Amino acid sequence: MENEKIGVDTRTFLYTELLTDLNQKKAFWEGLGIAQGYNSFYFFKNKTRDVNEVHFLHLLFRGGSLWLFFYMAIIIYSIFYAIKFSKNYLCLGGSIMLSGYFLAGFICDINGFNFIHVIIFFFIAACSSNKWTQLSNSNVLRLIK
Repeated sequence: MENEKIGVDTRTFLYTELLTDLNQKKAFWEGLGIAQGYNSFYFFKNKTRDVNEVHFLHLLFRGGSLWLFFYMAIIIYSIFYAIKFSKNYLCLGGSIMLSGYFLAGFICDINGFNFIHVIIFFFIAACSSNKWTQLSNSNVLRLIK
């Protein structure tokens, strides 16, 4: 891309090229799998690209729309369950962090496994658990100590 302006849209073409490739390969529901990349004419002319900087697009091209739907449903369920039933600040704060992670998933994410993903999966488990959401703030502090 030869546009050097600060306000340049740097993500729309990722959506366009991935959705076009999935449509051409008729792999929208099941995805392309772990070993196959998608055709990226913005980065390579005749090669496939194995990663995508947009988290939900990466999940979409790896596992398809069904995998993406269930992944998003688990996060949304955890957020709303914690907001409705939580009696402690840990789960409420976790739901806020999951909300930010969910919204940022449409824009960016680091593909790979790092410590933030461990924290995200901990908050998914804690926010969707009846045991964790029913703990009081003092019980949570006792568990941390």
